[in-house]
Amino acid sequence: MPAARRVLLLILALLFLLLFLAVPTVSIAQDPVSPAPLADAARQLAQRLASSLPVMQALSLSLQNRSELGASETAEVYREVRAELLRQNKRIVANATGVPHVRITLSENPQGLLWIAEVLGPDFAGIVTVQPARPTRYPSAVSIPRLFLKDELLWEQAEPILDLTLRADSPASASEMLVLEPARIVAYRKEGGRWTLSQFAALTPPAPPSRDPRGRIERGIGKFDLRLPGAKCEARILDSLMTTCELGTFPWPEFNGMVPGRNYFAAGSPSARGASGEVPPYFSQATLPYATQSATIMFAGIDGRTRVLDDSGEAHETEAPGWGSDLATLGVGCATGAGPGGVVLATGPGDWTQNDAVTAYAFVDRRPIPASPPLAFAGPVTALWPMSDEEALVVVRNLKSGQYEAHRLTVSCGQ
Repeated sequence: MPAARRVLLLILALLFLLLFLAVPTVSIAQDPVSPAPLADAARQLAQRLASSLPVMQALSLSLQNRSELGASETAEVYREVRAELLRQNKRIVANATGVPHVRITLSENPQGLLWIAEVLGPDFAGIVTVQPARPTRYPSAVSIPRLFLKDELLWEQAEPILDLTLRADSPASASEMLVLEPARIVAYRKEGGRWTLSQFAALTPPAPPSRDPRGRIERGIGKFDLRLPGAKCEARILDSLMTTCELGTFPWPEFNGMVPGRNYFAAGSPSARGASGEVPPYFSQATLPYATQSATIMFAGIDGRTRVLDDSGEAHETEAPGWGSDLATLGVGCATGAGPGGVVLATGPGDWTQNDAVTAYAFVDRRPIPASPPLAFAGPVTALWPMSDEEALVVVRNLKSGQYEAHRLTVSCGQ
């Protein structure tokens, strides 16, 4: 063989070897595996965990998602890991002393997904990893409609506004308005195009009082139900505005009870229709727009984390970067490309000394995708409540004037 040809073959062999070594591998605990669905990778991870623990070993289990996976995929991974551990004769218990805790983190690196399971306990310690193939995503044909948020100033005053309701179909035709304040409910009547105070009634203040009070007005039959931290009241408008209050911790419609003296809701199983499972204390919640048969609810926790409680009955942490503590669901007919029925409104992450903004998010595979530009306000948002299926109430404390402003927010469809 001529020398030149031998040199050429050697160069080609070296190039082939370098190309082979440069291709990233998919591995379970350093062993190569072929690409597999998420459920298969979850089962393989659980099998690795099981092989490192004694038979019938009791353990506690938690999972956090810090990857591109959506809430449904995260829930699938958790279900499969849990089911496989049970099949492998492991006992899963709530967090308890004396048993190892398995902490699973769904993360990613430049090569793809990377799942890490840490075994933490007095007698056991170790790490198992798996690097599964990325799941197939939706085709690029799925698009998020361009939405625009519109707001209309309804009312402003010096006293904090907890909630506001109009006794008509629209602000233009409304003739009566109820404003809930921390210590009273106020009725206004429109005369000559201007709102004038009609009457008010004091409310029994809960003890201890909340530093940042919150409250809701719910329409009933011939009455209004009022919710406050540590109290529930009933208001009736006959010849005069009459109220009765009862102190205690009571569930709010679709919410748990608010902790007395605090501005957040208690931990436990939410009272929303069809929901199961438990969540830690939270500031607000919103039912995801695509949920129909069972409740799939997103919670803004007091620990700054956003969680999704789905039909598995488990609360899973999900990524919602740039979100604040107030959430609400709003109906909008044109968000069909991201799940039927509507969007979730979310405030920004600032504190009460900063201007805030509200953004509409659509959902693809239970992942929030911005569907509108942020709608900026001249101060922090102190309340965000749905007023109806297609409008929301946003209360802002204007940092320049010091006034509390109640805005009616709707969504319009753009191109």
